[in-house]
Amino acid sequence: ATWSRKTEIYILSVFPEALPLLRMATESLVDIDVDALKNDEEMPAGGTIDEVNVQVFSALMALTTNEPFDIVQGAGTGCGLEAWRRLHRRFDPGTAGRSLGLLKEILNPAKATVEHLRHSIERLEEKFRRYCDRRDGQGNKMTLNE
Repeated sequence: ATWSRKTEIYILSVFPEALPLLRMATESLVDIDVDALKNDEEMPAGGTIDEVNVQVFSALMALTTNEPFDIVQGAGTGCGLEAWRRLHRRFDPGTAGRSLGLLKEILNPAKATVEHLRHSIERLEEKFRRYCDRRDGQGNKMTLNE
């Protein structure tokens, strides 16, 4: 969604290390547990997580109005990652089911002609990277077994 991409770019311009946090929050089916994130070695350092969490909250409070504003406020003061997750659940509900759709695209790639084979392989590899960057409901990285 356009709103999500624009806001993400804005946040990443200040905190490039926020990308894995935003992606995890987008895919999460459960409330964000900041303490659990601090124990995840694939996430930024604990202090960075706290700072990003507060700054995302501040940005969302400044950028939203009406129902989105109420959603952000309802997440709790300083809970930017939870607010991000809630906004995605409300305004981009297909996000949670996209991992399954992406997996289906990986397992059943579209047919390609010889002249477009290289391009098709590049698109398939990009889908594979996107899938492996996602997390399941418990916050664990998703993997494809060999």
